[in-house]
Amino acid sequence: AGATMDIQNVEFAQQLVIGCDQAFASQWLSPRLSQLRQLMPAITLRIVASDDYNESLGSEIQVAVMHGDGLWPGFQTLRLFEEEVFPVCSPGFDHDLAQQDWASWLLQAPLIDLADSHWNWMNWRMWFGGNNIDQPLANRNLQLNSYPLVIDAACAGHGVALGWRYLVDDLIADKKLVRPVEQSLKTDLGYYCIYRDNLENDTNVVRFSNWLRQQFGLPIET
Repeated sequence: AGATMDIQNVEFAQQLVIGCDQAFASQWLSPRLSQLRQLMPAITLRIVASDDYNESLGSEIQVAVMHGDGLWPGFQTLRLFEEEVFPVCSPGFDHDLAQQDWASWLLQAPLIDLADSHWNWMNWRMWFGGNNIDQPLANRNLQLNSYPLVIDAACAGHGVALGWRYLVDDLIADKKLVRPVEQSLKTDLGYYCIYRDNLENDTNVVRFSNWLRQQFGLPIET
């Protein structure tokens, strides 16, 4: 039994199991996996991408990147960036925006929304409310339950979606999306790197968290 346990421990030490939601996995982490692989070439990386906390924070997860308020009992937390949300659409979709004020344009535009049941993420109703605008909700004519699908639909020209800073920055830089209006909304939520209390000094966890610190311009832990 002891030998079996040793083998399992060795196998576990050679992999890093990372949990995150689908949005962070597809929009931010996936394009940077080659960098992470270069940093940890001898480690098997397992990415568990799910919007279900039972999966993305399951017992096998060693470190996770999560959207929330920073309160996860039993976990150490590192805030990576605050939540900032703004409208995005495909280039040219906003061709008639100059003819009217931004609020009127948005209220008449087809909006792509994340389903209301989607945990604690902002939707158009909340975004308009945060900007003191009454929205009739009649133009929420496309609702999807996956943020990657929301962004795909916006890139395809199906309407205006809400973009999260950092998650859509690459698409804006690549001119696949544009910000039709400058208005944004910041909240007290954000994205956090979290890891279990007993893994605070784990070599792979520290290496991964320091890589995230570097990516988001935070001081590196030594």
